[in-house]
Amino acid sequence: LRKRGIGTIVKSTAIKKNDPVTNNASESKSDKKPLFGLIFTNFDGSFGNTLLFNIIDASANKCNFILKLTDGSPEKESKFIKELLDYGIDGLIMLPAHSKHYSFEILKMVVNRFPLVLVDRIFKGLAVSSISTDNVQAAQLGVNHLFDLGHEHICVLFPEKESVTTIEDRLMGIVKGFSDRKKTVEMDLWI
Repeated sequence: LRKRGIGTIVKSTAIKKNDPVTNNASESKSDKKPLFGLIFTNFDGSFGNTLLFNIIDASANKCNFILKLTDGSPEKESKFIKELLDYGIDGLIMLPAHSKHYSFEILKMVVNRFPLVLVDRIFKGLAVSSISTDNVQAAQLGVNHLFDLGHEHICVLFPEKESVTTIEDRLMGIVKGFSDRKKTVEMDLWI
């Protein structure tokens, strides 16, 4: 049994055959499904809903989830991490608000080796599991496809204030796509 702040405790699993209280208690504990926290920034029709559906579908009803939405707020993110850990979750799947400046709560989970998986974010220099699109290759393939269609002047739209590794990787992929075709990047078309 693992308890946060205490460590691992080994308990005897011996069950008395004629003790209905002990037998019922052990059956209910063994039937208990793991509880995972999900922290997402928000939902939209294409990404959030599909992601949530696939996580639940892949679990094949073998676990339960508690979902929290941060609206991109690092303060809410930290608050929700604390709440979920205090509630006793067995693991956390999260789409962090930022990928350059990670919260103290995330650092504590990594140091304590708490089961954590990041979605669509990579924390450079921090050993944490993550699942993400290869954003460099995806953007590179996209730009090459536009060139294959005969487009010469390609506009790039990206959020000005967002500072996440996914956007940086996509911009790098776009530049690589131009480089593949030996084309000059027209930065005046980047908005």
